[in-house]
Amino acid sequence: MILFLPWYGSDGTSATVNAWQAFSVNDVILMFVALFAVGLWTVTVTQRTTAVPNAFASLTALFGILATILVVIRLLSAPGEGDVTREYGAWLGLAACIGIVFGAQRAMANEHTPTAAVTQIEVTPLPPPTPEGEGAS
Repeated sequence: MILFLPWYGSDGTSATVNAWQAFSVNDVILMFVALFAVGLWTVTVTQRTTAVPNAFASLTALFGILATILVVIRLLSAPGEGDVTREYGAWLGLAACIGIVFGAQRAMANEHTPTAAVTQIEVTPLPPPTPEGEGAS
């Protein structure tokens, strides 16, 4: 959704462009990272073990770092010529990328299996063994 917000404007006019209009490849990468973040939540909810969500979280963190670097580069060197202003969409995009990295790192740190996924095993205690010679006829 942030990709549709105004990212850049022209100084002195009200014309703005969103990320889809300003970027050629970065917008697809940012969408891919956002889908990975949603996928991380889905994988975490549906898996019974922590191995798959942890692997997915590490990939999401890696892609989130890449997206954060791309957004910072685009904030430092805005596209176009002349006086280009950075609009609120670019700053929200940076905050979203940082949030994805932070969330993925938090997901990697949590290795607890949800209690709903833990199987309950009924254990019947056995009587203690009797010493040799006792009770044997």
